[in-house]
Amino acid sequence: QAYVEYDKAMIVLRDFDACRRMAQKLVDHGGHWVNCWQRPDHFLPDPSVTSRPWHLPENFPLARALEANFHTILSELHAFRDGLWGLVGEAADRGNENSSHDSDLVVGGQWSEIVVLGDTAKSEANGAHFPETLSLLRRYPEVLQCSELLLGESLFSRLAPGTKLRPHCGPSNMRLTCHLGLEIPEGCEITCGGESRTWEVGKCIVFDDSYEHEVSHMGTEPRAVLLVNFWHPDIARERWPRLMREINGKKEGAKT
Repeated sequence: QAYVEYDKAMIVLRDFDACRRMAQKLVDHGGHWVNCWQRPDHFLPDPSVTSRPWHLPENFPLARALEANFHTILSELHAFRDGLWGLVGEAADRGNENSSHDSDLVVGGQWSEIVVLGDTAKSEANGAHFPETLSLLRRYPEVLQCSELLLGESLFSRLAPGTKLRPHCGPSNMRLTCHLGLEIPEGCEITCGGESRTWEVGKCIVFDDSYEHEVSHMGTEPRAVLLVNFWHPDIARERWPRLMREINGKKEGAKT
């Protein structure tokens, strides 16, 4: 726990090199984490759960289905009114407390989202505008139960030109993240685990967001992707509810 608290303190100071140096000491001693780039608040210490920053999208039926339905998803996004995008940092717009937390990640520019699979009435209302997209996402238990068990969300994410999201780690190594490129101008990239990549229109990338990652958009047009959190495939479905009960129990215990 001391290492986790130190990591949080160094993040406040924006000293990410110090985060990785301390994490490496823990890794070297066979401690809590297994990679200095992977420092989530909750880490499932299960050696059967693959730990690497990037995954091949073609290995995931979800990613293949998203690519196959790219034109339908993009059409629904274009039909959606621009005014209904929620600005990250304004909980009233996005509909839950994740927005105020994520606003700390924006060090320049503007990040907006449309949550279509989340834990609020706002996300349910948003989903009504994306019937085909939502129907597709709900076919995958790893996506639907990721949302229902509050491990993650599915949403459209848009970055204005000049936007930069600082280095950060997602909350848990029990999930992965898929991005389907929808509107991808030149000049934008994502770095995860120290390796930088970009998006392609109609193509997916899959990464483990419990690894330190950051996003930079120095282009001239907005960048839009469909972001989908889903359960890590190395974790059996029957374990999902129990693992989330354990996490929530620890959170409640920390409050008392």
